[in-house]
Amino acid sequence: MDIFFKNSEVKDHFRAKGLSEAKEVLDIMRLDREQQYGYNRYLDYLHVKASEAFTLKIEGEEKVKQLRSIEIAKNLIDMGLDNAMIAKGTGLTLAQIEQLRNRLD
Repeated sequence: MDIFFKNSEVKDHFRAKGLSEAKEVLDIMRLDREQQYGYNRYLDYLHVKASEAFTLKIEGEEKVKQLRSIEIAKNLIDMGLDNAMIAKGTGLTLAQIEQLRNRLD
């Protein structure tokens, strides 16, 4: 650690655990105030974009689950099951199942 603080740099040939993270922190500390501000804004932007991507992924998974439940409900309607049983098996509401029945008729 003395080398790190003494020279204010982490050379590429240093291999101690955690030095790559220390090198990144040191590089950021060397930036002037305006550059640090810009870098932090960029990190904030990346966090927002990652959050948006995660939200889209979750919403997509929910949509796929909903579509799967609808397809199962259609099959169960064709098999002659009643709305209460279909609702219990698919998680759809009775109103949703009734709408499906009306569309299929």
